Amino acid sequence: MAISGFSCLEVLDTAGTEQFVALHDLYIKAGRGFILAFSLTDQSSLKEIEVLREQIVRLKGDRVPIVVVGTKSDLVEERQVDRDQMMNISLGWGVPIYETSAKKNWHVKDAFEDLVRQMRIRYPNVPRTRRKGSGRSRTESARTHGHPPAQSSVPYGDGRESPKPDKCVAM
Repeated sequence: MAISGFSCLEVLDTAGTEQFVALHDLYIKAGRGFILAFSLTDQSSLKEIEVLREQIVRLKGDRVPIVVVGTKSDLVEERQVDRDQMMNISLGWGVPIYETSAKKNWHVKDAFEDLVRQMRIRYPNVPRTRRKGSGRSRTESARTHGHPPAQSSVPYGDGRESPKPDKCVAM
C-alpha cells in the first residue's frame, strides 16, 4: 500500500490464526506497526484485541505504532461496542482509534495513513520504497478493505530490487 509518497506497507493479515499463538509472536517481532481491528457489532472482539495489544507490548515495548480500528460502523442497529468503551481504550493505551466501514469506505484510509505517520516518526531512518503496480490477493483485499496491497519488493529498473517494505500487521 502506497500512502503519501514513497511509503510501502506489507500487510500481514493474522485473522484466523488464533489457534497458532507462536505465529502471533513471529508476526509481532517482524512488524513495525500494528492495526488492531475489532467489530463494533461484536463485544467479544474488543476483548481479543486487548490480549493482542498485551502481546505486542510484551514483545515490542509500549512505543510501537498502533492504530485501533472498530469495523462495521455502518451497522448502527447491530452495534455492541459504545463510544465510551472506545474512548477509554484510546486514552488508556495512548493510541488513535477509528470507526470504519469497508462497505461504505468510511475512514479506512485514515487509519492506514495514521499508522504510516506513526511509523515514520518511530522509525525515521528506514528507507522508503516506491510502490509499483497494483492488484490484490483475495485475502489482502478483504483485510485492507479494498486498498491495493504492497509488493514485497520493488524493482529499481535495472534488474535490482529495492529494500522490502515496512511490515504492518493487521490483527
